[in-house]
Amino acid sequence: MQNLLPTLLDHDIGMLEIIARRWDVDLASLDKREAAEMLASAMLDPERARIEWGRLNDTERGALQMLLSAPDHKMTEAQFSRLFGEIRRMGPGRRDREKPHLNPANAAEALYFRGLLAITYDQAKTGAQRFVYVPTDLAAVLPTHETGFQVEAEPSPAYERGEYEPQTV
Repeated sequence: MQNLLPTLLDHDIGMLEIIARRWDVDLASLDKREAAEMLASAMLDPERARIEWGRLNDTERGALQMLLSAPDHKMTEAQFSRLFGEIRRMGPGRRDREKPHLNPANAAEALYFRGLLAITYDQAKTGAQRFVYVPTDLAAVLPTHETGFQVEAEPSPAYERGEYEPQTV
C-alpha cells in the first residue's frame, strides 16, 4: 500500500486539521502540501506514534492490530466494517456540520479520524474494491508490541457505552 504522505495528500485541508489536532500538531496558516508534510513528519516520529497508540482504547487497538496483521496492512472495507463498524461517508461540509470526529460511531471511525487508517480503491480478485489500510511507513513505527493499557482517567467512547445514536439525514 502507499505511504503516509500520499495518503494525507488525498485528504482535504479540513481533514488534515482534524488529524493534526489528534496528534497535537499545529497546522496554522500552511497550505495543503506543507500541512501534509508537517503532519506526516509528526506521525512518523516513533515517540509521537507511541503516545497516540497509548491513547487508543482496547477496541481501537484490537481493530488496528487486526489490520496491521493482514497482508500489506489492508483488508476490504466490507470485511473491516463487519468487524469494527462502518466509516460514514461524508463530504467536508457535512463533516464540518456533524463533527463525527468528536463522537465517532465505532472503532473504525475513531481510527480513521486519527489518521491511523485510510480508505482507497485497489484491485481484488473480483475487480476494483474499496480497501481499508494502514500506510506502510506508519505501520513500521507503531508500537504494536504494547497492548492492554488500563487508562482509567478517560471515559470510554459513546459507542462503547451504548450511548451513540446515529443521526439520519
